[in-house]
Formats: sequence, C-alpha cells, structure tokens
Amino acid sequence: MTEFRNILVYVDQNPKRSDLALRRAAEVARQSGGRVTVLDVIEERADEFEAWPESNHSELRDFIAASERTHLQNRAKELLGDIEHSVEVAWGRPSLAVIRRVLWSGHDLVIKVARGRESGRRLYFGSTAMHLMRKCPCPVWIVGAQPDSAPTILAAIDPGMPTDLPRALFARRILERAQRLARTTGARLHVAHAWDTGRLHALRVRRNPIAAKNIEKARAAAARSAVQAVVDGDETLHLLRGPADEVIPLLARQLQAHTIVIGSVGRSGISGILIGEMAEEILSRVDCGVLCVKPDGFVCPVRPAVPAASAEGVALPEGEALQRIAV
Repeated sequence: MTEFRNILVYVDQNPKRSDLALRRAAEVARQSGGRVTVLDVIEERADEFEAWPESNHSELRDFIAASERTHLQNRAKELLGDIEHSVEVAWGRPSLAVIRRVLWSGHDLVIKVARGRESGRRLYFGSTAMHLMRKCPCPVWIVGAQPDSAPTILAAIDPGMPTDLPRALFARRILERAQRLARTTGARLHVAHAWDTGRLHALRVRRNPIAAKNIEKARAAAARSAVQAVVDGDETLHLLRGPADEVIPLLARQLQAHTIVIGSVGRSGISGILIGEMAEEILSRVDCGVLCVKPDGFVCPVRPAVPAASAEGVALPEGEALQRIAV
C-alpha cells in the first residue's frame, strides 16, 4: 500500500497552529519517507495598501511575502529537520490556492490545523477547512488539538448491503487511509458502522413487536456481514445502532478520538461540492481532527490554473504569486 509521500501542509498566521501542522507533517513524512511542501497563503484585504501609491503595491506585496517566507523557512528547518521540504508563499484565497497547488503538483495529502471553538465558534472547523474537505481531490487531514499521548483513530464506514460493491469499495478505501494514518502516527484504530432500523417505529406503533424484532435482527446481521467483508485487520469494530450523525460523534467522544476518518461522497449533479448530508452533520458535532477521503471518480470543481513561468524557470499557477525556497 502506497504511503503519503507528497505532503502539502497549509499554515496560517497563527504560530501555534502553524507549528502543530508542521509537527504532524514531520510525523507522516518520517514514517513514509516523503517530502513536504509548506504553503502559506496571504489574503489581501481591500484596505491593505490604500495608504500607499499604487506604483508601490507590487513592491510591498513582495516585501510582505519575503518576510513571511523567511520566517516559515526558519520554522520549517527547526520542525522538519532533515526531511526534504520546500517553502512557498502565495497571495490569494487560501482554499483555492491549496487546491490549485494539489492539482498542479499531485500531492497525496493536505494537512491543516482546525480553528477550534475559539471565540464561541459553533463549528470546530473553519471555512477554509470545510472548502478543502468538500473540494480538494486528495485526502485532507484537518488536525485537531488533542493530546499526543495514546492517539486513537476512528474510521467511520458505510459499506451498504453485501451486494453494494461500489459502497463496499469506498468503505475499503476509507479503511486503508485510516490504516495508513494509524501507522504513521502510532495510533490505535477503531472502525465504526452505524445502522438504523428505519421503519421499525411504525411497526411498533401498529403493535407488531415480533415483526419489528425480526427486522431488527435481520438488519443487524446484514450490517455485520457487510462490515466484515471490508474489515480484515485487527481493528476494533463497533456496530452502532442509530443515526450515524448521533452515534458516531458520541463514540468519538467516548474513545477520545484523535482523528475521525470519513468519506466525502458529494451529490448527483454537483459532485465535489458537498461532503454529504450525514457526513456534514457528523462534522458539526465533533471536536477532533478529521481525515476526509474522496471516492474514485471524484470531480474537483476547481479548475487547475494555467501554469506561467516564473523568473527561476519554475512553472507557477497563474494568479498565484508563489515564491519557493527549496531546502
């Protein structure tokens, strides 16, 4: 199984989050023998340069980017050590710049740190993280701030019925990415599948508990059979009865999960735009990291930028003022 070997780590202006992202990237790269690209994207505010003559804007942008690049280069050398890496700084919209960088360079993992519940935020993940989980073509690991000791990873899979081959294959892909992440972080791996009884409540209302019990047993047996056809390792398996958006976050809290591995499925007609209603609900109720995996045939809604040659002869995405230092 191929490991994560071409890692893109997105850092922002928060030093604590940036250092955590670099440490997580170092863990993965050391285990896989991969290389790391460190990317910072500076968003230009409308009033950023209004006090300066327009003729000086380009010079100011270069100065700001160079200062940030020097700082990042020093932090990367300290936290990544002898791992092969490069540092890039771009101006633009963060999620767009990251996705275009992935499309341009074929990264197989993006790492970003979650915003957390700071300042009374309702969601643990910020808008950039949500855009990346919805639209980025490669797996996206939004790192939580859980303690490093005895990490636990929870893979949430839905293989469908035993005859549903596409869903079973996607469940297997999610499990493989979870196994890969568990190896690189030294984490314990748990696998969860939530099944529900659907219309059993209506049967009980009609005072037919025997029929309800028989259906419940059949659904439980079918769920176990489908999961066992996918899970073939030593992972701890949890078959949960109830809506996934309720029981998966509850289990994650009970396990003190370091990361939940979940699939992005999109919707017919707008593939790649949405994670899926159930997954979105799960994300709204968790306070830990998430690794979001895309299925085969995922269509990224972001168009790759047309490369433009830089002064150093390196092809750079058009409209993204990337400045690179190879280390």
